[in-house]
Amino acid sequence: MENFSLIGTVKDVVFSGAATRVFVELTNGAEFKITRLTAEKLPSLNDVLYLSWKTEDCVVMHSPAQEVTSTIVNVDLGKWVLENSSL
Repeated sequence: MENFSLIGTVKDVVFSGAATRVFVELTNGAEFKITRLTAEKLPSLNDVLYLSWKTEDCVVMHSPAQEVTSTIVNVDLGKWVLENSSL
């Protein structure tokens, strides 16, 4: 499968012991939360990042109300992200 990438800006970096959460806002306003080991090199506020991963490595989590699941059950997630990322 193909890889795809999204452009985003670091909006917050939260240190929490051994792990750090990095909150990235995409160009379409959606937010990604990335958890990294605190010892790793981390981005700074307002850094522009390119988020990328293999589509086969993507996992969609169920929401309590199942609204996400019912929306994407029959959707090609890679195609959806590309169409909705405003790149």
